[in-house]
Amino acid sequence: MTEINTQLTEFTQQKNTYLQEKQSLDDLIAEKQKTENVIQALHNEIEELMQKSKESLTQQNSLSMETFIELKQENAGLKARLEYYQATIEELDCKIDAQKEKIFFTFNQLKTMRSAIIYPQAITALEQLIAQNKEKISEIYCYLELSDQFPPSLYSDESTEDKVKTFITKQIKQAINTDFTIDEQYSIPRFIHKDEIKSPIKKHQESFDNTPKGFQKLINNL
Repeated sequence: MTEINTQLTEFTQQKNTYLQEKQSLDDLIAEKQKTENVIQALHNEIEELMQKSKESLTQQNSLSMETFIELKQENAGLKARLEYYQATIEELDCKIDAQKEKIFFTFNQLKTMRSAIIYPQAITALEQLIAQNKEKISEIYCYLELSDQFPPSLYSDESTEDKVKTFITKQIKQAINTDFTIDEQYSIPRFIHKDEIKSPIKKHQESFDNTPKGFQKLINNL
């Protein structure tokens, strides 16, 4: 029992870490959404500036150097901010992919830890159930075999014993409730599925791509 308690404590600690990892993913996704909103706002500002420039030229039918420099600087500033936030998106995408992979593998680790706890308990409980009901099960078998309801098959090697055991097994299967709810302490919510993380082949292919991304690309383009 002490070993089970130790395993359960470790499982609970790892599960708490798993939930924290999910919260970190949610924070990254929220940050990405916020950044995408900023990018859209910048696109709108650039469009408004272009429209403003055209209207100014149309109304005045000329363009002063001061106005041109002001518009040029404002446009350059907006585009620089846009490039920065687009690079931020690439950085966030990398972090999100890594966090999803981390969560996926932690989930599988938790399943292994849970199996090590509950499988021995299930086997022990099953052995106890059989031991406690062995005589009754044997009695049921005896009555069924003597009932003449399970004659040996004429067209196969299936004997009366085989048929009775098959019948008993079928009755037990029908009695099992497979629509169960697992104890909360053993539950593991699945947040990430396999198709949401990069396959080993895709990661291998990407390892050959040395194209700068994110902030590195931003610095290289200065």
